[in-house]
Amino acid sequence: CYGHWSGDLIQLIMKMEGKASVDAVVPVLSRFLGEAVTAAEDFPGELDALLAPAVVLRREVTVYSDRILDSWATVHPYLAERGVDEATAVRLRLGWDPQENRITIPHFWRGDLVGWQKRAVPDRPGRWPGTENPVPKYRSSPGFPKSMTLYGYDAAKATGGPIVVVESPFSVIKAEALGVQGVVATFGATVSDRQVGLLSEFPHVRVWMDPDTAGRGAERRLVRALEPLVRTELVISDAGRDL
Repeated sequence: CYGHWSGDLIQLIMKMEGKASVDAVVPVLSRFLGEAVTAAEDFPGELDALLAPAVVLRREVTVYSDRILDSWATVHPYLAERGVDEATAVRLRLGWDPQENRITIPHFWRGDLVGWQKRAVPDRPGRWPGTENPVPKYRSSPGFPKSMTLYGYDAAKATGGPIVVVESPFSVIKAEALGVQGVVATFGATVSDRQVGLLSEFPHVRVWMDPDTAGRGAERRLVRALEPLVRTELVISDAGRDL
């Protein structure tokens, strides 16, 4: 399991049981050792108890060890084509997965790695091959907290100033490469109530979504929700152009 700490099975059981030592989980382990058995008629009840609503996760999102990113720590030349310099790529820990031939975009939330997205690489004959299966353009890690977080939130929060909200993490990355701070992304045109609440934490929000049907709908949703809460402005892009 590479979540949390890259530990082994016993450590996972200790984590899930909330125990600090191996001795404390021996009663749990003992049921799987020796000749311990469970009668078939008792099994449904035990399963219901394990899945009961009283058992809740201690975190709102899954947290991964950032060592996962080490195997992807290569700056693909496609980033330079998109105007992202190597220094920015290294600072944001962007990478490239050679097995899938996709750009890797890690998502850090309140200091923790909570997932990543992998973007397809377009084909450039004579320079580099494109992703074999480029659809969808973005692929997310399991359980990716798309509707619960904002890409770039930590950095924007640290500035304490106004922000620009866009759809794509790549737009945030391009802004970072240009030295523009305070840009966050919603991971698409679907905006949740949770994301609206996070945006309302900032004193001034400029809404700059993609100039297409989905983007226009997201604009209306954000402006209606945010105007009663914070100073809100709308940036109108020319057709076919965005950040």
